[in-house]
Amino acid sequence: MTRPNKHRARFGVRIGGDHALRRYRSQLLAWRDRKGRRVSLLRGALLFGRDDYRQVALTTVHDVRVSTVWLSGGQSFGDSEQGLVFETMVFGGLLDQAQRRYATEREARRGHNRMVGYVSAARQVTP
Repeated sequence: MTRPNKHRARFGVRIGGDHALRRYRSQLLAWRDRKGRRVSLLRGALLFGRDDYRQVALTTVHDVRVSTVWLSGGQSFGDSEQGLVFETMVFGGLLDQAQRRYATEREARRGHNRMVGYVSAARQVTP
């Protein structure tokens, strides 16, 4: 029988020391609104519950959807202080399930438009 490593956090990620663990916890619990401002857990949950707030952009190119959403900050990805709290994803077509994540709403809107361009170009290549 092996003893579990006391320096492993959830999902088996090795964390080196207490400082890294505190940083991990603070990022996990750090909710931010779409402008990047810290908000309480309650405020973040209320914002996340609003579809009109969560959806940043939605574009349909023929039968392919490109969607950009705010992920809440409670699920932030990446090493930046704000985290990557916006995601653009493609549903359908040649680029199905393609995704990109962004730290700011401005980057997310630009990335959304870029992804729409990729989907349009892929559509023209298809016979």
